[in-house]
Amino acid sequence: MALSSHIKATWRSLVIIITPLILIPLVLPGSTSVSRCAFGLLLMAVYWMSEALPLPVTSLLPIVLFPILGVAPTKILALQYFKDVMFLLIGGLLVALAIEKSNLHRRFALKLLLLFGVRPKRLLLAFAVGTSFLSMWISNTASTAMMIPIARAVLSRLLKIQSRTKRAVYSGSEALLGTDSPPNEQNKAIEIVIEEPLQSAMSEKTTKDTIVIEGVNYDDDDEETDFSNLDPESKNLVKAVSLCVCYSANCGGIGTLTGTGPNMIAKGYADKLEGGSSAITFTSWMIFSFPVSVIGVFLVWIWVQIVFLGPRETFRCSKRKDNDAEAEKSSTEYIEREYAKMGSISFAERVVMCHFLLLIILWITRNPGFLPGYAELFNNGYISGAVPAILIAVSLFIFPVRRPNSWCFRRKGDTNIPTETPGILQWSQVSKTFPWGVVFLIGGGYALAEACQISGLSRVVALQLSFIGNLPLWLASLVVITLTCLTTEITSNSVITTIFMPILAEVAISMKVHPLYFMLPSAVSASFAFMFPVATPPNALVFAYGDVKVVDMVKTGAILNIVNIFSVTMAINTWGTAYFHLDQFPDWAQRMYIEAVESGLNGTTQIHGLVYNTSSSIL
Repeated sequence: MALSSHIKATWRSLVIIITPLILIPLVLPGSTSVSRCAFGLLLMAVYWMSEALPLPVTSLLPIVLFPILGVAPTKILALQYFKDVMFLLIGGLLVALAIEKSNLHRRFALKLLLLFGVRPKRLLLAFAVGTSFLSMWISNTASTAMMIPIARAVLSRLLKIQSRTKRAVYSGSEALLGTDSPPNEQNKAIEIVIEEPLQSAMSEKTTKDTIVIEGVNYDDDDEETDFSNLDPESKNLVKAVSLCVCYSANCGGIGTLTGTGPNMIAKGYADKLEGGSSAITFTSWMIFSFPVSVIGVFLVWIWVQIVFLGPRETFRCSKRKDNDAEAEKSSTEYIEREYAKMGSISFAERVVMCHFLLLIILWITRNPGFLPGYAELFNNGYISGAVPAILIAVSLFIFPVRRPNSWCFRRKGDTNIPTETPGILQWSQVSKTFPWGVVFLIGGGYALAEACQISGLSRVVALQLSFIGNLPLWLASLVVITLTCLTTEITSNSVITTIFMPILAEVAISMKVHPLYFMLPSAVSASFAFMFPVATPPNALVFAYGDVKVVDMVKTGAILNIVNIFSVTMAINTWGTAYFHLDQFPDWAQRMYIEAVESGLNGTTQIHGLVYNTSSSIL
């Protein structure tokens, strides 16, 4: 007992100390750069998966490990942490902070619930659409953290009203069981007893929203719903909504380039391969992945209903029962009150909305591909997606949080002394709330990928995957997507994408296949993690409330993984191949192929002007 307590208290320290000791044979004198890089890769993978060190802290290790081990120089690794694509991410995160600060996201969520309604099917659809849309623009974790409290508040109201009406019906029926009234009169009496409490539940309210049923006083604000003590039907509804939120966040994140970390990692590595700006832009990413995201959200909505509400309820089109209708009406009134509390759209919300829409327009029209973009007005390669992102972010520091009372902005009749108006974003607040850990995590991923390529480790690992070269291309992509989906269930999707990108690029080039043919679907499928709480932060957030068990995630997520694997496979082999011309081997990849063949002959290759050993080439 004492030993287990000590291990439980010090397991993180044990992992930190023991892991490098186990891996030390890889760095003994005489070891190759491949094995030394493998030491750093495995060490970081263990720390990432176990979280013995915080993920961002582990992401800083390349700056220490690889220069000391002689794998790569510091000046090359350090550049990976603040590449051009990182400023695209930073700008997007700053806009997301402005959306949260102005409460625009909450207004959007409540308005969506009012539009869709609170019937179980409509409620699930509202949260699926709302969470996925928010997740396209702000982080998956933030969108889930914002939607779950709203979902639980709505469910609390819905379940309380349903419980009251059931108790009212039950008490009315019990009161009439012992009467000698004729059957017809007894039925009429039962109808009266059933209807009157329902009507009083909706109409007899005090100014404090107090409901009186059968002489019992229920206060809407003070009474809390015990989610751990619900009937099976209500528990299933809570599970359905909770899983719908986290799964939709995972699917929604792939819809835009800035939606989640793996997208940015794939973009950054593709830019590196092509020696500058790659075929992956904000617009091209949406053309490929947005349909996949929509299909994923739709499948989540349908399958969660089937599992927890039943096929009959999922496909039923008949009218709701009276007590259900009353509960839905009361829940809708609750949402209306919450929305009314927000008041009219504030000045800050209008400003943030305009900036948000402008940013999307600038991202889409920079280089849409099917027509000339505004980037062509400037020097070639000078304007990337980071430019509009930082421009809009800086503007949010300038625009005031409320309408100024000075100069031409002063309202007519305003006699107050002009005062300074702070900006919507203020650095004192941003510096405390900005998710710097995400920046370091992705930057560390780029540094690790760079070290793997320089040392030749990515080619050695690619050699183990060379068997897919004997498969038809569509089957090879299916294997890659399946492998990504399975591995991302047990560790961070950003980590998996970081490790896989250079390996898949090597495999594709060795097969004389466009590298994006494997990289794109792998990055997208890394977000399809539905089976375990540790797979993604949204899953963990939902699991933390205690309503959903691991078995619920496994039985629901397994089927979603399978159908989404085939969805991504279909996407990359249809419109993905057509739009990105993936059936052609690009010139830049051809040059890399020739260089790799030459390096396989003499055991060296030249990268960034330096000579590295790549004698273990796949070619």
